[in-house]
Amino acid sequence: MLDIMLTWVIMHLGGSEVNPLARAAIAAMGHWGLILIKLASIITVVAVVQILAQRNPQHARMLATIAIAIAAFPPTYALIQLAALALARTELAALMLMPHP
Repeated sequence: MLDIMLTWVIMHLGGSEVNPLARAAIAAMGHWGLILIKLASIITVVAVVQILAQRNPQHARMLATIAIAIAAFPPTYALIQLAALALARTELAALMLMPHP
């Protein structure tokens, strides 16, 4: 759910959602669209892993690990974007406070 919060912060600051499916859901239903699309993706992955676990637990664990790694990418990228924005704003503020000759 960190992904949802960070996406909303970035959008509030003027950014946009890069996932076209999520972008369409947001355009159609606002933040509820974002929540629903993220929840649907989580439910889908959990269901697939659960079904696979009944046949091949080792493959299910591998798929779950890959899904977690993939799911970690968007919030990590969002945090990097927000850190870069904060740094840029700090540098801009510092430039504005510098005495001018």
